[in-house]
Amino acid sequence: MTRSLGQAINLLRFNNRELTAFLAFQEAVNPHLALRTAGDPPERGPDRNATRFGNMSGAVPVDQLASPSGGLHDHVRRETRLVLASAAERSIAEHFIESLEATGWLGRSVEDIARAAGCDLAAAHAVLVKIQQIDPPGLFARSLAECLRLQASDAEVLTKDLSCLLDNLPMLARGEFDALAKICGCDRKAIVAHFATIRGFNPKPGLAFGSDEVRTGAPDLVVTLDNNGISVDLNRSTLPAIIVDDVAGVSTADQRMLDAAKALARAVERRNISTLQVATEIVRRQSDFFRSGLTALKPLTLREVAEATGVHESTVSRVTAGLRMDTPRGPIGLRDFFGSGLATKGGPVSSVAVQSHIRDMIEAEDPAHPLPDARIAARLSDLGIHIARRTVTKYREKLSIPGAVERRAHGKLRGAQHATQGDARNAPKPRGVHASPVKEAGKSRTGFR
Repeated sequence: MTRSLGQAINLLRFNNRELTAFLAFQEAVNPHLALRTAGDPPERGPDRNATRFGNMSGAVPVDQLASPSGGLHDHVRRETRLVLASAAERSIAEHFIESLEATGWLGRSVEDIARAAGCDLAAAHAVLVKIQQIDPPGLFARSLAECLRLQASDAEVLTKDLSCLLDNLPMLARGEFDALAKICGCDRKAIVAHFATIRGFNPKPGLAFGSDEVRTGAPDLVVTLDNNGISVDLNRSTLPAIIVDDVAGVSTADQRMLDAAKALARAVERRNISTLQVATEIVRRQSDFFRSGLTALKPLTLREVAEATGVHESTVSRVTAGLRMDTPRGPIGLRDFFGSGLATKGGPVSSVAVQSHIRDMIEAEDPAHPLPDARIAARLSDLGIHIARRTVTKYREKLSIPGAVERRAHGKLRGAQHATQGDARNAPKPRGVHASPVKEAGKSRTGFR
């Protein structure tokens, strides 16, 4: 495996936002690398119609059917309970957690956090040292240098030379290797080796947790549906263009930096090609979903996509792990298109599609006579989907929908509330009190909603 191919494979685990953060770090430390501002997002074309292709009535988006992973703040709250023993320290730590940005860095100074927590600066610093031990290393950093130093310490590679280099990152970004070697008391070869080490670190470790800010951000791909079919494009508005400053006559050390910049540009291009290749195959296999909705989803496995695209199954897994696409039916994660299938007379049916059928039936039922799970199973059988009642129960509970008895009780309670409100509206009003037509109309609109 070539170095460029290995780097491209490692980049597959990044979504566009994480890749941009990684490239920003590379730009800061490699003088031969520059990033150009991202352009406008790709156009969907004149045939896009939000009403025509909007979310279908009564359906739940695919990404809501998936179980979301815990975010960054949930993770650090769990971990602080392991590294902090006293309630006082945990109270201070909560103020640090509230100041934690999506990147994993602190958004406020320790002095401000100490004042907000009502403790002295020494106590705040003591808590910070402890919570900086939380995995992944680099969380709660106050600067790029501190983030990288925490990761170097965790990897047990933080030597005196490397620590000195981290104190002088701007010089590294300018390519002043000889001056750095002199300041750090080592030779130029050691500086280049240290640079290779910190290139493997993550400057923004918090982004790996897929926080709410990241999940709801700009999509990585854009799907367009029109009369000519379905097309898939990278969302170039979230990807900066890479510019390599290819100059001749550079020194040996600078040539290594230039070669690294070129290798990175090739790796990003291979990453983008693999991403489009996998995403296009997924969209092709699930094309009925974009036209008919969740009930048209088909069973799909990583292996099937890997065999069709000629890549390894692990590559498909990396590509689909964190990428999201903007579609005519809303934002959807690539991993949400995969799922097991149920054998039916008409062929295998996606479990997500079956869940959508169940939800549609329950939403259309008579509240006074809700459908028991056995009746839902019978109706699914009429559609050619033969599953057991207990399977219906499992999917209904996965959708957080109560059983028929509870839904019937809720329907009666709601009906009684409406009846009480109706009696109150029809009751004779005291003399001298006149109903305002505007207010009454407002009540009617509110009740309708």
